[in-house]
Amino acid sequence: TGPAATPLVAFSLSINNNVLFDDAFLSGAATPVAGGFIAGSLEIKGSYTLQFTDVVELGKYQADTKNAMIVTMTGAVAGVVPTMEQITFKLGKLVLTKAPMEYNLDGITYLKQDFTVQHDATDLAISAVVTNSYAGTNYQ
Repeated sequence: TGPAATPLVAFSLSINNNVLFDDAFLSGAATPVAGGFIAGSLEIKGSYTLQFTDVVELGKYQADTKNAMIVTMTGAVAGVVPTMEQITFKLGKLVLTKAPMEYNLDGITYLKQDFTVQHDATDLAISAVVTNSYAGTNYQ
């Protein structure tokens, strides 16, 4: 967002906490009990595609002179009383896993980048927050 923001035209995110199902069912119960799941190693990966209309912003990206990425996903406003939902992800450090794929269509450059997330013990907690503006409620 903002006047100088680079448009994000595609974004994918995969979060896998690798639950150890064998351990969850060791009690012999047909269904796991609350707290019975044991999370394995966290795996987060994804990709994004950015749209550059000029070489100045593309150059900044390629030179890594701007190193912040903020992605906000907001649902459509609906109903008589305007309501919407928003999802905010707070992740660890993005580690670029492949060279970016770059292509040009009619003078607009698109750059697709794959990534994984690195999370160290000293990093802040990873979170996903869903906010419903009508109810004013956050779900984490």
